[in-house]
Amino acid sequence: MSGGHFDYNQRYLQYIVEQIERDLVSEPDYYGVRVIYQPEVLEVMKQVKEEAEALYQKIHDLDWVISGDSSEEILEKYLT
Repeated sequence: MSGGHFDYNQRYLQYIVEQIERDLVSEPDYYGVRVIYQPEVLEVMKQVKEEAEALYQKIHDLDWVISGDSSEEILEKYLT
């Protein structure tokens, strides 16, 4: 059944990653006020984006295993 065990809710995590990516490449504009982040904030945004991407991929892979679309071996890469 091509995934779906989590009702595809992991996609919300991907939406957050995509928004962070957009914020990193262009200064966000909130209600006509352009936001300029300090370098430290940008660094944290990058770190959170990477961690969220990795978590999304783990959830996606787990979803496929639980749904019977992939073998359990796909999860071995996360055990190291």
